[in-house]
Amino acid sequence: MESRSGLDRPVRTDWASTRRKMIGRIAIGLLSLAILWINPAVGQQALTTAAAKSNAPSQQTPQLMDRQREIALALSACPLSVASTAAVYVLEKSGYVKVRESQNGFTAIIQHLVPTSQEPLCMNAEATRTHLPHVPKVAEMRVQGKSPEEINRFVADAFTKGVFQPPSRTSICYMLSTENLVPTDSGVVQPFPPHVRKRENAAVETAFAVQYVTHKADGATQSELDDFASAARKASAQ
Repeated sequence: MESRSGLDRPVRTDWASTRRKMIGRIAIGLLSLAILWINPAVGQQALTTAAAKSNAPSQQTPQLMDRQREIALALSACPLSVASTAAVYVLEKSGYVKVRESQNGFTAIIQHLVPTSQEPLCMNAEATRTHLPHVPKVAEMRVQGKSPEEINRFVADAFTKGVFQPPSRTSICYMLSTENLVPTDSGVVQPFPPHVRKRENAAVETAFAVQYVTHKADGATQSELDDFASAARKASAQ
């Protein structure tokens, strides 16, 4: 089955083994993402510390992408029902720029928790209000040559002073891309399966991720996967 980006080529796969590996990655990576999503100030510091432990070459800023490729990758995080009218940000040398306004309250952007990772995000209105602001600020500070420690201090101080705010109602971030590259708590950047982040309930997030990966491994079409994501979104709002 081809991915939404059209970049994956169909191959014969041991789906039982694939499911076990993917679910294992969920268990390992969900903790890092949960920490960042619930408390970005603490999460950013933890991820920076983890990155320092890794043996990867030092890289201050993420590698820039072709603009159309970046737009497509950012939107691959969204359910099809919202992708066509979501706002889109892309990363340039000076930082993030908005290339399309939102018509539905959703925003698509590729976040980089560490410079070598990529996390396509599709945020609802509340996540856009609360989570989005610190993403371009971190990118801006990296361009300015700020150290990870300086960035950590700024983010923590901004939350303390109320410049950055936690959600006051349900905050949902779709990460439905098949090209997530997420840092683990040991600083290793690795693929991470499609999933949804809902701030209040980690159990719901885990259940969704496992079911989504299982459906995909069983050969579900993209339309069927989007229908499943839509149903999960409606259920989580109840």
